[in-house]
Amino acid sequence: MPIFPYKRRSGLSSAAHSFEVTPREVVFSVLIVGVLYAIGFLVAGAIEKHVAERCLKYRQAVQMKDTGVELAYACKTDVGDAFVEGDFRTVDPVSWDGLAGVHLCIRRDKERYTMHTRTVHYTDSKGRTRTRTEHYWTWDVVASDSRRATRISFCGNVYAVGTFDYDGIGSSRHVQGTGFHTRNVFYYKPKDFRGTVFAELRHGKILGHPYVYAGMNLAKTYEFFTTSHATTIFWTLWLAFTAACVCAFYAHENGWLE
Repeated sequence: MPIFPYKRRSGLSSAAHSFEVTPREVVFSVLIVGVLYAIGFLVAGAIEKHVAERCLKYRQAVQMKDTGVELAYACKTDVGDAFVEGDFRTVDPVSWDGLAGVHLCIRRDKERYTMHTRTVHYTDSKGRTRTRTEHYWTWDVVASDSRRATRISFCGNVYAVGTFDYDGIGSSRHVQGTGFHTRNVFYYKPKDFRGTVFAELRHGKILGHPYVYAGMNLAKTYEFFTTSHATTIFWTLWLAFTAACVCAFYAHENGWLE
């Protein structure tokens, strides 16, 4: 007995004609959903296992905060993976004429205001292709140099500044005019800041050039490393795929079920 009458478009004709969804089609669509759900359940389980294995090292890592003595001892005793939160203080900050204050590192770009020429193709009101020459100006870097501190204190212990990765620390910018159509542009990072690192502590050192998560405490950094949305994303996509399969099944002529 038909139960859901609606229009179906035949694969052999562009004309739409009426048809009904039969109980057999409903039963078969339920079977399709069941099979796809079972497959999705297996795949989701594999994803969750992979995520759990990947996050295991982070969940087992030692956590310490502002513990200079404990940090030094952990490095000496090969404690392994650890989350460490504390203050970073530059021991020998750098400065530059034309830039106020002292900083962890500074890059100076010398720029010149330069005129450029380009040919532009356009279509006029009569549909004809025309060309014209345009002039425009940009600030172009003509030279660049930098300065960086050599030592930094973290949790009260002094390390070579290259021990850590500071890419996550935002840079400030300062422009200094130096003459007609010339200027210096300074990019610099603060000398003191607070942050958290995930690092390997062995052989009396902090290994692995750890990334500094500036402004993040232990709890936020731990959550960042151990939270995954992979399963949620998979189920969202898989349910959409399942719905598409069921719709495609109903859209076809299923005379073979009769």
